[in-house]
Amino acid sequence: MLNCACVYAGIVSVGPPFGGVMYEFVGKEAPFLLLAGLALFDGCMYSKLEMISEFFKLSTYCVCVSETF
Repeated sequence: MLNCACVYAGIVSVGPPFGGVMYEFVGKEAPFLLLAGLALFDGCMYSKLEMISEFFKLSTYCVCVSETF
């Protein structure tokens, strides 16, 4: 539980200054575009991980079925 509190405190203490600096020097849309890109990247990586795990489940299942006892 303490770990979650530390992560939350880190995000809350770093997020607003980072967003403010990006807003000031890059533009109004920059923090939102960065977060949208990060969310898209995370979704793509999650999808890729799901495809890989499905492949290994299927291959393990195929090996078990093809074995003769």
